Amino acid sequence: MASNKIVYRFVDMGRGGTFRVDEHGTAQEQIPLLGTTDCMSCTGVYLPIDTHRCFLAHINAQIKLEQGSKAAPGSAKEQEIEDEVLKRLQDHSTAEGWSARDVCIYVKTPGVVQKPVVACPDMKRGCVGYPVLQAIKRFLGPDMNVAEYQHPSKTGFVVNHATGALELFEFGNKSWMAHDMKFQKLDAANTPGEWVFDV
Repeated sequence: MASNKIVYRFVDMGRGGTFRVDEHGTAQEQIPLLGTTDCMSCTGVYLPIDTHRCFLAHINAQIKLEQGSKAAPGSAKEQEIEDEVLKRLQDHSTAEGWSARDVCIYVKTPGVVQKPVVACPDMKRGCVGYPVLQAIKRFLGPDMNVAEYQHPSKTGFVVNHATGALELFEFGNKSWMAHDMKFQKLDAANTPGEWVFDV
């Protein structure tokens, strides 16, 4: 019996990369839906590069704390996360042959509806999502708007790279079960662990 689920290319925690979307490409490249789930204390990032490429990552940056202590907002540890995410993004984009400028030019092209997305249940100062968001903003520059999705129960998303349509997923309730019934994960990740680190 055929499945009625919508297949999307899934990027697991700590993974990410530049992905190609091409209706004439490989079977996997023909799937324009890409996403990630379970960003409970992590951050999901989508950057449209051009018609056929995007960057997608499930960034798992952790602040190592001494027993019983908490990171203060604006702490040096937050700055370390921000700097590390920025460096990894710059290194990755250079290695893959694209830049923040490519994202900005593409997103500002008339008729293009895709936009950079950052999703995390909590992106306020003092939470790990905050320095990741700041790194993405630094990477893209001050003239680029980023769609920020911050909600305690929204822990993932699927974006259609061809249309820009975005669906947020909820965790731990009936919406999550609906997600499981509606979508089917197809692993799309690159090297495991590229986007996992402690500071």
